[in-house]
Amino acid sequence: MSVDLDEKPYSPGQIFKSVWDETENRIRVDAEVTAVIGELAVDLDQSDDSVAIGDGTNLVSINPDGALSVEINGPDIVSNYDSDTVAINDTATILSKTFIGDQKLKSILVSGDNLGKYTVFLNSNELIKIRTTWGNYNEEISLNDLKVFSGDLLEIQVLNNSTSSSEFNATLIYQGVS
Repeated sequence: MSVDLDEKPYSPGQIFKSVWDETENRIRVDAEVTAVIGELAVDLDQSDDSVAIGDGTNLVSINPDGALSVEINGPDIVSNYDSDTVAINDTATILSKTFIGDQKLKSILVSGDNLGKYTVFLNSNELIKIRTTWGNYNEEISLNDLKVFSGDLLEIQVLNNSTSSSEFNATLIYQGVS
């Protein structure tokens, strides 16, 4: 003889049907709960635990010495330097900058009233050379965020390659980093 378990009020099928709310697609709950949670302690051990701190995209990194690695980018700083007149076939320093604090060098703009050969030095080492030509006395030297440190010395010299004495100048664009 076969017995239909769904006919009895205590059968598994009937119990589930009585607690399931098909209109809300969830189990019926008719209760209020107040949870009282005591003191909570979290014990982390650096040998087998870690905590990541971030903004959802980037994580904070730790330097080898244990300090947080932080880079704060400030606004671009523009420094203009003008030279006096440079004699024919003479070389003059038209920019000299000793940095206070770490910086990122963006670019250098050079120009003059005549042909010039510009040489950029960092701590007395030649970094780059650029020439201005007839009809184009203005040039931009991209430095691609070259990082310099407190105490570093940047100098720009120009050789006047023209047929007359001329004025030359440079503009340094950099950004503070701390």
